[in-house]
Amino acid sequence: MPKLLISEAVKHYKAKGDTAITKNFLYQGCRSGSIPHCKIGSRFVIDTSELDKYMQESICESIAQSEAPEVIQYGQLRKVQG
Repeated sequence: MPKLLISEAVKHYKAKGDTAITKNFLYQGCRSGSIPHCKIGSRFVIDTSELDKYMQESICESIAQSEAPEVIQYGQLRKVQG
């Protein structure tokens, strides 16, 4: 897979039509270090195969978290969630 700048990566994924990825999402992920990238000067370069792996892993994690039911025990003291 090609290595693309963020704006090119957004166009690449919009052309594929399988995700609604945005520039903001990619910038924030690169800045926080959660999306694998390399930085050339002030530009972020993303390997699309690594981004595909990252998105697949994050989807699997979110599915696993949503499938785990939260047990609420009524009538007992419990921590207040805020």
